[in-house]
Amino acid sequence: MKNHYVLSVINILTLCVVVLAVSSYFIYHSRFIGLVAIFLGLLCLASLIPFRVKIRSVWADIVFGMIDNGILAVMAIFGGEIGGTMGAVIGGVVGNAVTDGVA
Repeated sequence: MKNHYVLSVINILTLCVVVLAVSSYFIYHSRFIGLVAIFLGLLCLASLIPFRVKIRSVWADIVFGMIDNGILAVMAIFGGEIGGTMGAVIGGVVGNAVTDGVA
């Protein structure tokens, strides 16, 4: 059981480093950022394979995450259009608070 815990921590840390590195690179190559976001999401799902976690068991979490982050992103975009960078931050915070309150 302890070995499984260590592998889980290594898996999470590796994913964090990969996501940070790829995201940092593609900030300045924003033309491909949509494809990169999809690839990174699929990479995170693929990381479940070594632990034999079935997609069906985490499907509800995936759907909730898509709805939650989708609302947050829309609110951040609206806030950014209205108030610039600070508006985007406030819009993201409000979107997150709304979805957390509903959940």
